[in-house]
Amino acid sequence: MKLNFKSQDVKIDLSLEGMLRKEVTRLEKVFDRIAGLDVFLKKIDTSRKEKYEMEGRVFIPNTSFFCREKGDSVEDAINNVIENLTRQLRWKKEERVEIW
Repeated sequence: MKLNFKSQDVKIDLSLEGMLRKEVTRLEKVFDRIAGLDVFLKKIDTSRKEKYEMEGRVFIPNTSFFCREKGDSVEDAINNVIENLTRQLRWKKEERVEIW
């Protein structure tokens, strides 16, 4: 699987990259035919509680899924995106089973 990490205002260090890779393995357990994943992380300049925004796009054969979530820490934003993409991949997997 091809992984692309991009960040606008947040420095991606080894611990953050390791956490991202660990979370991506959760996606692979749900749907094994993932071709790639693009992750974009940025810091939001607002006075609200949520300070980070993360976008994730999962590429699977014939389609892709996109998600944008916010969180008050980088870890929360990552977890929110992974949960949303996991839900979308489970939906796709169940839809594929119903067709066959």
